[in-house]
Order: sequence, then C-alpha cells, then structure tokens
Amino acid sequence: MSSASCSIPSVFEDPLQRVVFEEIRGMGSIDSRRLRALLPARVTNRGFPDFDLDEFLAPHEVTEKEIGQLFESALQLLDRSHPDEERRPD
Repeated sequence: MSSASCSIPSVFEDPLQRVVFEEIRGMGSIDSRRLRALLPARVTNRGFPDFDLDEFLAPHEVTEKEIGQLFESALQLLDRSHPDEERRPD
C-alpha cells in the first residue's frame, strides 16, 4: 500500500502516540478512571515498557497552529472511521 493512499495524520507518526490512540479506541466507551487504570499495562504490552501515563499526559506547550492541526487530524480520523455518516454543519 502506498503512503499516498493511506496518509496518517502527523500526530500519529510517533509510534507511542499511535499505540495509545489504538488502545483507547480499542477499549471503546469506558470511564476515565478505568481507562487510567488499564491503559499503562496495555501500552506496556504493546512494546513500551517504560510508558508513564502521568508523563504522557503532562502539559506541553503547543502553538495554536499545532492545536488546529491536531483537531483537523482528529476530524479526519472520525471521517475515516465513519465513512457513511455526514459531518454536521458548523
């Protein structure tokens, strides 16, 4: 499969971020306490033995542009995971 046919939002080019996303998505609807309890072991089992959830969630300074890019990436992922649904008007 060529990279042109399967573009990945830049935020998910980092393997750890991609694994965290996949694990959260894989758990489906789950309350935040349970997510915080389960996520570290699941990420560790995926090959990141030094994963620290508190460090991962620590605030990082980002620019407004980076926030916009992240938001657009999330919308693209939602569009791909629900291709038959129309996006609501703004």
